Amino acid sequence: MRGVCGPFLMEPRMAGKMRRIIETGALLTAILFVACAPVMAAKVAQDPLQGDGGVSPFYLWSDDIPEFPGQMLRQETLPNALVLANASEGRRILYTSTDGHGDRPRAAPH
Repeated sequence: MRGVCGPFLMEPRMAGKMRRIIETGALLTAILFVACAPVMAAKVAQDPLQGDGGVSPFYLWSDDIPEFPGQMLRQETLPNALVLANASEGRRILYTSTDGHGDRPRAAPH
């Protein structure tokens, strides 16, 4: 009598061994994911030039947002460390735009 393991026919004893190997591998994979989840979820201090280190206070807007898109809310000169190598200057601009869903005005960084 033959057992089935995946697309292959094999002896029942071998099918049982194969099933145990697959189950053990799946269990070890699950344990690995559970053990690594806290490490992957931990926030790592990142280089401020490279990634999401939070939102600069520049982008926090508490006043009323003008009704029409394209209105400049504020601008500032970037620190030299953030300016591109061949740029004559760098500016941070906050302006109004739309939310893309209902065209409600939103503050949009650039």
